[in-house]
Amino acid sequence: MRKMRIFLLISIFYLLLSFSLSSCTNPYLQSEKQLPTLAVPSASSASPTPQNPDTASGHLVMGIYGYDTLNPLKTDNEAIRRYLTLVYESLIVPGKDGSPEAQIAKEWNTVDGGNTWKFTIREDVKYHDGSQCTVYDVKNTLEWISQNGGAYADCEKGISRYNILSPFEIEIILSAPDAFFPCKMLFPIVKSEDLDHFTQPNGTGRYRYNGTTDNGAFLFQMNKEYYGTFPKLASFEIRNYESSSALYEGDADVMLCFGDSVIQYAKRSGYNVCEYTDGVLACLLPSKNTDIACRKYIHSALDRRLLVNAVVAGGGTEKLFPLAEGTYYRKHGDPIPQEIIGTKPKTVNLIVNQSEKELLRLSAVIKSQLEDLEIECVVTSYKAEEYGNAVKEGIYDFALLNLQIGLWPDLYNLFATDGTLNYNNYSDASMDRLLNSLRTAYQDVSVNEVTDFASFALYAETQIEKIAVRTAETLPVIGLYSRNASVLLKNTVKGAELHNFTFWNTMESFEDWYLETK
Repeated sequence: MRKMRIFLLISIFYLLLSFSLSSCTNPYLQSEKQLPTLAVPSASSASPTPQNPDTASGHLVMGIYGYDTLNPLKTDNEAIRRYLTLVYESLIVPGKDGSPEAQIAKEWNTVDGGNTWKFTIREDVKYHDGSQCTVYDVKNTLEWISQNGGAYADCEKGISRYNILSPFEIEIILSAPDAFFPCKMLFPIVKSEDLDHFTQPNGTGRYRYNGTTDNGAFLFQMNKEYYGTFPKLASFEIRNYESSSALYEGDADVMLCFGDSVIQYAKRSGYNVCEYTDGVLACLLPSKNTDIACRKYIHSALDRRLLVNAVVAGGGTEKLFPLAEGTYYRKHGDPIPQEIIGTKPKTVNLIVNQSEKELLRLSAVIKSQLEDLEIECVVTSYKAEEYGNAVKEGIYDFALLNLQIGLWPDLYNLFATDGTLNYNNYSDASMDRLLNSLRTAYQDVSVNEVTDFASFALYAETQIEKIAVRTAETLPVIGLYSRNASVLLKNTVKGAELHNFTFWNTMESFEDWYLETK
């Protein structure tokens, strides 16, 4: 059972890094072993018995504020992105425990050690306008993301070229081996013609866009031509409220809450509150010139519980390591040292982006804590456009920032010498070797004994623990806390697994939701 669980968790899934924030590589070793062919079963093989679309009933109001667009590739509204997963689909989606589940993809594999990944998609997937979904749409969506960026900007990184084998088969060739690449295939697939000419949602999901309601909300009706399991709810709407307070005081059946707003409104009468740790880590980024003894002192001396209480009104969880909870690689949590270690500095120079209001509050609390320890703390705030340059220049002791936490344990971009998220130019040969060994695991089969996903899972589990130890030794980042988030459901909403919500599967079991009738 343990191996099976690990297999499910490790098979493939995305690192939900939304930010676009080695030196020692293993040579390719020729081996008589056959390089692994990696594949997953069809999504339909594990699907529950479809429900009858003609028996669906009930209409759900999903609340948001800060509406910008219904274009899934362009919206900056996190709640809209979550809701639109019911309208648009991806190659791969996360399951309840973080394990990968095929959606539009039927299978994926590599036969050359992770340089080339082949995806085969279902042939029965159609857009809501009746046209066929093909791998041309996959390729064109990835190329659009490459040119325009956005929330899914990391999906296309490392891609060298594409090779279309058929309308339903595509090879994606990478510039370097990447065992984690399939995890990135979490982006919504958009019809090619809609990429630059978006007028209204036109996905492949369980619900199709059906105009606006009398009150201006966006209406979605069940897609009776859907290829998979039909939901129980006949329709839903996305209703925009003028402010967060208007949202929580309104009549929405479903709301997604982030940060300290959870504490203020989440316990409201008439709602079930499903709390979880969101995918953002507030952290201190040391400059490359910040002495390790100073890093260790600050790391161990800060009172993280006080930070959580003072900055997000208690709506956060102390956290050190930038990976998601609840998966195999963080079994033992994030212990905080019980005693002060390192060397106390006389002065600490802290920089912060003045447009990040929560981080500004956090900088003030950190300053107060350090001054209570008789450490002078100089806080410098920069405008958003200046902050990035200041971080890269490294003329500071610590920079405050938010990092997107990943589900998948690939920390290469964050901690590797040449990592794209390595803002502080952290460089450690031991860390590079550990990170690179994961990405090239399938190539060094004679060294790592990695021949399939199950064996890779076991290997990755041990490597991640080593990375965690090295992180504690060198402190390339100093984690502080993750905010709590919540899904708020009216008591009339049934079928949701209230204790299974995480930042990666907020809408995962939506097909089972229904409204209680009296």
